[in-house]
Amino acid sequence: SSTLQAQLSRHGPAGSNGHVRPSDRHIHAQRLLHSRADCLLCRAAAVLARVASHPHSPPFSAPVDAELFPEYYERVAQPMDLRTVAAKLSSGTYNFGADGRAEAGAKQMLGDVLLIWRNCRAFNPPRASIVRMLAPIEDTFRDAWANWVETEADSGWEEWLRCASRLLVAPPFGGKLPGFV
Repeated sequence: SSTLQAQLSRHGPAGSNGHVRPSDRHIHAQRLLHSRADCLLCRAAAVLARVASHPHSPPFSAPVDAELFPEYYERVAQPMDLRTVAAKLSSGTYNFGADGRAEAGAKQMLGDVLLIWRNCRAFNPPRASIVRMLAPIEDTFRDAWANWVETEADSGWEEWLRCASRLLVAPPFGGKLPGFV
């Protein structure tokens, strides 16, 4: 945490045009998450935490196990899961900009989450239990995204942001999560 704080203090704000060098995106994302700023990036993290807490989220929370489903990676061209989305969000891969408000980042993240649902339907038979589990989690995502990201309503997203890292990114063995929440 002190290393992160040191990195954050060494990096000044982005240029006047709001663009962030790709190498600095993770610093800006961590700064915004740590401050719990009211921005699209933090609201998107809250949506992800809300979805990750859904009782049906475990099958979508990590990459598909190739040993259990060896044909998955042959049939699904672009695998995606909630943990990967969380890692991309916290690392600044989604381009939310230095202030966390760039809609391009929200569109990128939305595309990845929708890809999770499409991949599930493409790989599994329509009546498979995992496909039936999808509707409630999609509804949760759709409602939270519409309220917290699209309309930026103040309806409890801050509480979900507090638990975002704990719910979405497993710490390394013996390690700790960064102190941004």
